[in-house]
Amino acid sequence: AYYICTVPGLQELVENHNVIVCMGCGGVGKTTISASIALKAALQGRRVLCLTIDPARRLATSLGLGRMQGQEQQVDHLAFVEAGLIIRGSLSAAVVDAKETFDALIRRLSTDEAAADRILDNRIYKYVSASMPGIQEYMSMDRLCTVKESQDYDLVVLDTPPTSNALDFLDAPRRVTAAMNSPAVDWLMATGRGGVLSQGTAFVMRQLSRIAGSVVLERMSELASDFESMLDGLRDRAAMVDETLRSDEVAFVLVTSPDPLAVDEAIFLNHRLVEMGLQGGALVVNRMRPYRPGSRSIDADGILAALTEAKRNLPATVLKSLATKLDRANREEHSLAEADRFHVERLARSCRNIDSICRVPGLDRDVYELAQLARLHEWLFAA
Repeated sequence: AYYICTVPGLQELVENHNVIVCMGCGGVGKTTISASIALKAALQGRRVLCLTIDPARRLATSLGLGRMQGQEQQVDHLAFVEAGLIIRGSLSAAVVDAKETFDALIRRLSTDEAAADRILDNRIYKYVSASMPGIQEYMSMDRLCTVKESQDYDLVVLDTPPTSNALDFLDAPRRVTAAMNSPAVDWLMATGRGGVLSQGTAFVMRQLSRIAGSVVLERMSELASDFESMLDGLRDRAAMVDETLRSDEVAFVLVTSPDPLAVDEAIFLNHRLVEMGLQGGALVVNRMRPYRPGSRSIDADGILAALTEAKRNLPATVLKSLATKLDRANREEHSLAEADRFHVERLARSCRNIDSICRVPGLDRDVYELAQLARLHEWLFAA
């Protein structure tokens, strides 16, 4: 019963939301939990896309795919049959390619195909679209919105990067909107229009020309001129992405382990979600050590008596040594399990807007296939 999640649990989140965002620090099994949630919804009849920002090899392996691609890949029904699973819906997976998503956004917003071609061929744009800080996070949200608009899927499960990048991901739409409305963008647009420049602007342009060369400034001017026609569209898109993130359709699942540092990060992330006005969701505490209340009453003498009864052919000294070691292991296991309980209780007290807490035990081996993903449902979706 210690591992059973509290009502209403993840099942209600899956049934009542179109987007589930899984967040947490690195190394807590977030990708595995994301894939397991997506699998559960697909088995129940929903069309599901598992979308990842960090293309971990384990996700592709767990879903029976060779490797993750930018385009959606549907998991073959034969893979479910081989795993002994009956699927009523469909399960697909994809990784977010920031540049590819940015290119597609330019194509959609541009009213002039020739201008779009010039932007995509511009060297400065190619650099910005591949290297600008925050672009991966923002484009992940844009890809999410594009998938939702297509109505090809009933549920999108988004597997985010570790916590620090996850916060960038959450704040990316607002930062992009602020950047679009900044004086620097207005100045760049003014230089792209040509005409008579102010004395200060002309001086800056001359200095930049000496440093970067006239070709770079020409590329900047061309890019600014072509971008101006779609600037309002970019602002509107960023606002829509931000609105989607804060809608009732989206639920957040915070994945952690009982490790004190991971719990601290989960609490910090939960507080940031609340501060940003985002919807609540569920906590998943992965890799819990088993808690056995009756083990506290077991001592070395009781273990020795049981060993003596079962292994009468062994020397007494060997039995006593073995009983001492088993007693020590039992006490250490009980102590670690107690520590896990303490930190999870601290997590539950400290977090807000959380509907349920699911406790998942540490498994005897890593999850690398569909059948093992389904095994997690016993704890994630318990009644």
